[in-house]
Amino acid sequence: MLKPTCSNCQQYGASCKTTAVRRRVGVAHARKNSASQATASQAIPEANRIDSLEARLARIEGQLQQVIDAASAAISKASGGQSTVAEHNPPVSIQSEHRDMSGGEEMDAWLQLDNGGFLPAVSTDPSPASALMTDDDIEYLDSSDWVVPERPSIPKLPPLEQIQPIIEGYFRHINSAIPLFSESAFVRKLNEWYTFPSRRTRAVWAAVNIVLALGSKVLTNPTLDVDFRVEDTNLSVYINNAQSVLAELVTREEDLLGLQVMLGLVMLMRSSKDPRPAVVLVGAALRLAHRLRFQSRYELETRYTPDEGLHRCRLFWITYMLDKEISLKHQTPSVQLDTDIDLDLPSPNPSDGAGDVYTADGRVRFNYLRARVQLAYIQGKVYDLLYSTRSQKVPPQERRARVVRLATQLEKWRRTLPPEMQLGSVERELDRWPLAHMSNLLWSYQACLIMTHGVWSHNAHWLKRVSDYSRIAILDSNVDGPKSCNLQQPPLPVAWDCCLEISRKCLAMARVMPQSDWDVWSNTCAVFSALVILLANMYEHPDLTVWETDKKLVTYSLDVFHKIKNISVLVPLHRLHVVVVELNRGAQLALELAERSRLELAEEMRLAETENLKENETNETPEVRSDESSWTMTSGDNGLPVDALPHVMMDWDLLAGASAEWERVGGNYFTNAPATREAFNFGEEMGPFVDWTNVEGQQPNFGSTM
Repeated sequence: MLKPTCSNCQQYGASCKTTAVRRRVGVAHARKNSASQATASQAIPEANRIDSLEARLARIEGQLQQVIDAASAAISKASGGQSTVAEHNPPVSIQSEHRDMSGGEEMDAWLQLDNGGFLPAVSTDPSPASALMTDDDIEYLDSSDWVVPERPSIPKLPPLEQIQPIIEGYFRHINSAIPLFSESAFVRKLNEWYTFPSRRTRAVWAAVNIVLALGSKVLTNPTLDVDFRVEDTNLSVYINNAQSVLAELVTREEDLLGLQVMLGLVMLMRSSKDPRPAVVLVGAALRLAHRLRFQSRYELETRYTPDEGLHRCRLFWITYMLDKEISLKHQTPSVQLDTDIDLDLPSPNPSDGAGDVYTADGRVRFNYLRARVQLAYIQGKVYDLLYSTRSQKVPPQERRARVVRLATQLEKWRRTLPPEMQLGSVERELDRWPLAHMSNLLWSYQACLIMTHGVWSHNAHWLKRVSDYSRIAILDSNVDGPKSCNLQQPPLPVAWDCCLEISRKCLAMARVMPQSDWDVWSNTCAVFSALVILLANMYEHPDLTVWETDKKLVTYSLDVFHKIKNISVLVPLHRLHVVVVELNRGAQLALELAERSRLELAEEMRLAETENLKENETNETPEVRSDESSWTMTSGDNGLPVDALPHVMMDWDLLAGASAEWERVGGNYFTNAPATREAFNFGEEMGPFVDWTNVEGQQPNFGSTM
């Protein structure tokens, strides 16, 4: 075979041949060993990486299988199966036992479920983070470090057919007067809950529990003899469920559910045996309403449709109403300033009937929500002008003028109520739930009137009649300390008579109307105040003409108060029981003495008449007896002997010039204000209540309407 020759060999004329070079065996063997070692070192982290990935994939597949099983069970139960009472699903444990799954079938099937589970669909493309990860990083991560993000579990609700009657009762009887929820929006969310399980949220679950808690009051059968020892277990479950997600709702600004749930909790707590949590929660609710800019007309008109803006406006007024009422009841400063409101008051004639209550025959309609907002404004003014820290520096003359102006506003507000819904008529004209709403309104009016006139003033004459222990109990029961009541002036005689008459009518209304424990807990303070006023009046003025009526009212009130005291957790309520017992004992003694004096007087008059008849028979001139030192007929003591009466007659400690001022205005307390009314400007910067500055005799105009 001809072989090519190289150029070098041709140039030098040498024969061209190839010499085989012997290879160095040692070097080659060393290279082979180093290569095998490198391959082995690379295989070790690769194996660890594969093992960790396989372990992670097995855990993920097990978790997905659990999710698929839970979703299938929920769908089957919602479509016709049996469900339990509302409860939480147990959280899915990451360390649960692995399940054997066929690689891709079940995972692909789950990912096709509209991506509605806990984890998003996994992309096959490597993410930037995984692309930057080195083998050393993967080798460092142990299998226990691969943690699957866990979504909060969505609790369950009872079957729809089980809770639907409760929800319908709530919207028919409670939400119609206090429009907390939009019925159409709520029903839409409720249907989505049962139709699309993947859209369930904890906020909707809490809102449904609030409606169930409020609606369960509708199913409670009212009675004339309320048993406070029987508690509704379902009600406690609903309230606890809503409270369990409260931390998530206080900052919820994407919709109205957070505010609505908090307002519902306030309504429930203020009607419970321990209303103190409502004081804190109403402040949080009002702050959330401020963050949502509900107090601004511009925000509601530019960002929402007219219907949405109207609903948000009503939500703000409900929040305002609760804030002012709780502020006066617990003597704490309110959060909302009247000067920072740019909204219209609720309309007296809304097109959708929100807030309206009707008489039993349907002839008279009255907007309950508007009246509550108007009364809430006066309640806020009573606290600001008489009980706030700033008002403690007001001189007595100006404080007396403020009391007169506030009482004038309260009387004008009362006159705006239709005759069918006034005290004395409301229990005959209204059905169960309209009567429940109006009775709460009238009890709030009575409590505001009593606090305006200073019935609980430490200088009140009736308080001087009780023992030192009872007086200390009253001082301790004041949540704002003794100073706020110590500065209040005692009620004048005409004011005392007004409070007495209103208290009689309120107790008469409560005595004949069927009630639930919710109704009684809502008005505990007002019922106690009315009871104390009646007992103090019987103690000071043992009037036999109304003795039977007052005795029935006192017996009813004492029975309710004893039941409340036995289960209440409030210590001041137990201390005030001593005051009630002492006043009742003194009132009974005063009435017994008055009855004895009446009988003695009747016997004396009978003997005198018999003696006169005998003298006439003998044609002798009868002796006219006029022993004024023994007894005197007056209009104030009903003809009872003065010496026989106990020393319990009301000795009103009138302030200097007060009696002369009342005589100057002709005794017309509610339509005439004393000359000192110019000592302050009652209507200064009142926001939507600016028309309330008109306090003369004409009917008030409570502002524009929506």
